[in-house]
Amino acid sequence: MTTRTTEDSRALIRYAIVMTAVAGIVLWCAYIVRNALLIVYVAGVLAIGFSPIVRILERQRLGFARRAPRWLAILILYLAILGSVALIIAMILPPLVDQAQALWDRRDEMFERAQQFLISKGWLKEHFTMREAVERAPGGSGDAVGRVARAAASFAGGIFGVVTILILTFYMLIDSWSLRQYALHLFPRQHRARAEAASRQVMEKVSA
Repeated sequence: MTTRTTEDSRALIRYAIVMTAVAGIVLWCAYIVRNALLIVYVAGVLAIGFSPIVRILERQRLGFARRAPRWLAILILYLAILGSVALIIAMILPPLVDQAQALWDRRDEMFERAQQFLISKGWLKEHFTMREAVERAPGGSGDAVGRVARAAASFAGGIFGVVTILILTFYMLIDSWSLRQYALHLFPRQHRARAEAASRQVMEKVSA
């Protein structure tokens, strides 16, 4: 009896060690692909949030069909969102550009006033020109091209991420039923009804 208990304890310890190692590997892999997982997560949340609106648009009757196809309802929703964003940008961007241009035109005056203030307080010992200040800044002017390249790469990556999220959201909205059924098959048969009810509650809460 003692030998069996010892063997069970050792088996339990081995199981705990293996499961801890597997969990660590899974977490490490998730950390490596965290950006991709974040994109999938955002797309999933958007798909759940947009689902009620898509269903409402689907119920609208069209002249050539009894109801709008799901892909057309999603496309109408996308056009409405993108149109609203474009309208907001068109309203906000021109004043921002004008203010930025005004600040750029007054850059020398503002730079001189800031220097005079710092010199009067004793925080700056000598006077610099704009060019000298740029050359003495950390990194200097030689790294300007690299900074611009990194900024452009970051902007392109952001645009790519937004486009990827929109495409994934479109796919999830189109195949939401099949994706949900596939996810439910990951649960044991006796727990699928409970998992389906829980997923329905989550969808209702998120899309409320």
